Amino acid sequence: MTATSSIDDRSRHVLCATVERYVVSAEPVASKVLTQPLRLSSALIRAVMGGLETQGLLQQPHHSAGRIPTDAGYRVYVDGFGRAPAGGPGRVGGSRLLPREDLERRAAMRASTSALTAATGLTGFAVAARNPRELLHYLELVRLGERQVLAVFVGSAGTIRQRMIRLDEDVSESDLVRFRNVFVERFRGTLMTDLRAALEGEIAKARDARNDLEERAFRLTAPLVPDADDTAVDVSVAGQHLLLGFPEFQVGSLAARVLEELERQETWLHILQAVARSPGVTVIIGRENPVEGLRDCALVATSVQWDGDQPGTVGLLGPTRMAYSTVMAAVEIMRASVAILGAEPRGHG
Repeated sequence: MTATSSIDDRSRHVLCATVERYVVSAEPVASKVLTQPLRLSSALIRAVMGGLETQGLLQQPHHSAGRIPTDAGYRVYVDGFGRAPAGGPGRVGGSRLLPREDLERRAAMRASTSALTAATGLTGFAVAARNPRELLHYLELVRLGERQVLAVFVGSAGTIRQRMIRLDEDVSESDLVRFRNVFVERFRGTLMTDLRAALEGEIAKARDARNDLEERAFRLTAPLVPDADDTAVDVSVAGQHLLLGFPEFQVGSLAARVLEELERQETWLHILQAVARSPGVTVIIGRENPVEGLRDCALVATSVQWDGDQPGTVGLLGPTRMAYSTVMAAVEIMRASVAILGAEPRGHG
């Protein structure tokens, strides 16, 4: 039996009212605050809140304070109450959030995140999976310190993958430039998914030919090359600074941890995979998030096809205390906008 089906109508109404009041006020909700909208006595509301707390749907952060929703409480709210009907409280102005003009993928991703952030005041994001047929275009090697090197791989579609590693020996800046030039000359135009296998073959050839420069260049760069299944993603994020304005993120180093998590490619890959499993708009609340560093946040997203055929996702990130119906409506409108954009022919006047 689900939590939604195990509570009666009165408990649902109290939970709904508590969530909506807390979203607006950011303060624990006392029973007396709900007497007028619910037309129930404070004592009865307090008793119902106690039952919801026992079920793990509300919690009391301080002994004398009111209650606030738990992640489970938000989940029941979203599943049972959070989807606003067309024209209801979840309505977002306009029916299309992207401009009616041709946009290549990266421009469309930037426009999507900016529009979502402007519509909701939350952090907007757009993610695109890399093209499995993408070719290596360029490599940059950056010496970060003794034996520490950052490799930046640039694909033919503009996708960027970074990998940092400690080498077994120190390498000078001039040697890194030489190694980069040798690597790019040999491997530019190679499928990114074939790069590691191709590199291993070239190491053997260089060794047999006693080409010390090539063998050293390929051997030292080998640990920096992404694995064949190391799927990269292209990411656009807008409004990260807005997280700092929410009281939830003003406690300790939480905001810094979340912002650091948003810099990781692995974070967006996990999100892309999680959203792809569900049709329609996906809502991931608190501890449901597969990314541990984002478990104090809520995420609302949907799968899209960039340029009509490149899989990805677009959505919003913020505190678990968000106006879910409004946010879900904005994400749904953006999904439709991206679909329309992908269906429109390029180069029309």
